[in-house]
Amino acid sequence: MEKIVIRKTNRCDTRTLAPGAVVTEEAAKKDTLYHIEAVKKCGNAFIKLIKEQFSHHDYTKLGDHLSEFTLGLNKGFDSPEMDKWYEMHVTTERHH
Repeated sequence: MEKIVIRKTNRCDTRTLAPGAVVTEEAAKKDTLYHIEAVKKCGNAFIKLIKEQFSHHDYTKLGDHLSEFTLGLNKGFDSPEMDKWYEMHVTTERHH
């Protein structure tokens, strides 16, 4: 994931505004719009990661691993064959 740099906005955060500070509407608007865009940038980065994860879901049941997965299914959930495939599945994908 790319690093997202967000600069501090001193004029639009009610929790950190210095007591007695005077803020113009223009400054409040500028910092607030910057903050909104920063939040969008972070949200979009998370959405991208989630979409990538969705597209790779259960890939260890297909391709090079299909025969191992099928063998495990046919031998039964308590079989060594299923145990071998399942160990690879949960350590490689880590989604369950």
